[in-house]
Amino acid sequence: MLHPLRVAKFKTAIEDHLLLLSDEFMADGGGGSSFLNMCVDKQGVQWTGMQSIIEELLILGIAIGAATYVVPRFLWDGLPGGVPYILIEVKR
Repeated sequence: MLHPLRVAKFKTAIEDHLLLLSDEFMADGGGGSSFLNMCVDKQGVQWTGMQSIIEELLILGIAIGAATYVVPRFLWDGLPGGVPYILIEVKR
């Protein structure tokens, strides 16, 4: 479980990292994209090859209320790779 006060301390840094992701993920852009695409930034550069790092960013994004799943868990098996689609909405 994440410690809410510790996560809140890094909210701006987490938002900054999320905003580096492709516009496909943004609520005011593409409206969400596959977890598998989170390893590529807005410039098309792969910033990590480790899904565990992407998962950490996603979890932190969810913890601050800036990331959500587009579809419920029971539908993920029908998505490409069987992984969720993610929506990012940073409100500043």
